[in-house]
Amino acid sequence: MCQATKQIQENPTGSRSKSYLDQAHAFISNHYHRKISLDDISGEIGVTRKHLSSLFREKYGQSLKNYLTTFRMRRACELLRQQPDLPVDTVASQVGYEDVHGFSKMFRKYMTVSPSQYREKSKCIESICSGILK
Repeated sequence: MCQATKQIQENPTGSRSKSYLDQAHAFISNHYHRKISLDDISGEIGVTRKHLSSLFREKYGQSLKNYLTTFRMRRACELLRQQPDLPVDTVASQVGYEDVHGFSKMFRKYMTVSPSQYREKSKCIESICSGILK
C-alpha cells in the first residue's frame, strides 16, 4: 500500500481536523504572549488560515482570531487577579499586546470594564469571599 493511502486510512479527516485544532491550541498556549498572527498559527500547522478558521468556527462557534483574543483575555484576567500589583502595561505585554491602549480597549470590549476596574472588582469579591469563608 502506498504511504499516502496508508496515512489517510490511519488518520481519517475527523481526527486530522482534531489534530489541527489541538496543534493550534498548543501553539496559542505556548506563544500567546508574543505578537502572533493567524498566518503564524496556520503556517506552523501546515494548513491554510481559511481552513483553520473554518475548523475553529465549526468546533468553538467563533473564528480563530476571536479564539486567540479570548484566550489572551482569559490570561489577562488571571494575571490581574493573581498579581494585583502588576502594572496594566505589563499585563498587556505578557498577553501579546505591545500597545496598552489597544489592550485596554479590547479588554473593555470583552469584559465590559477596564483592566483596572476588573482588578478592583476582583479584590472586592476576594475580600468578601475570604470574610465569608473564615
